[in-house]
Amino acid sequence: MEKTEEKLYFRPEVAENKKANKKGTKRDKRFVKALIFLFSILIIDFIIFWFLRGSTKTTGQYPENVRNESLVCENPNIVYEKVNKINSDNKNLKISMIFLDEKTLSTANLEYKLVFSDYQEAYSAEAISHAQFNLDLQKLGYNSGKFNNKFSILDNELLISLNLSSRTSLDETTQSYFLINNKNNGGFPETLEEYKHNYEDQGFSCVSTSKQ
Repeated sequence: MEKTEEKLYFRPEVAENKKANKKGTKRDKRFVKALIFLFSILIIDFIIFWFLRGSTKTTGQYPENVRNESLVCENPNIVYEKVNKINSDNKNLKISMIFLDEKTLSTANLEYKLVFSDYQEAYSAEAISHAQFNLDLQKLGYNSGKFNNKFSILDNELLISLNLSSRTSLDETTQSYFLINNKNNGGFPETLEEYKHNYEDQGFSCVSTSKQ
């Protein structure tokens, strides 16, 4: 009798399962290593943060009592001379100013609002006033963006706004755009109270945060 040779065969699925298990084990190890790394970073950050607590320092001096004060003055009757080619019975001129500790002008904003009967009338007023304003600036040697001016139309309203970025932007030529008159001694107003008197003398009603 001939002997039959027995051969052992592994099922394909068993081999594949072993490979999958090995791959899964490798992924698990990489995942665990990544978690350990991230956790270590968090611990280091926490330690650095803990030791730096309360160690922030600043150099120089800052006046403790300095605070911003505001002044708002309005007049519903005055015609703004820089665009006096237009007018409306329903108008309002408002000037808002910010001061550093009531003594130094920081910024100023002028808003001139005119209400007309309809959009078309407001549209025509915008074209006329915008042209007049720009031409006057050109005559003085300034470009049209001197005061970051804006002319806006909303329905039947025309809003003209000007901005003064700082006290140093004010001079003898530009002071008239913000209706600032010289004091009796010939100089500009300086303090919040002096500016308040300046506008009240021109018929404005003023409100300020000053306690004086």
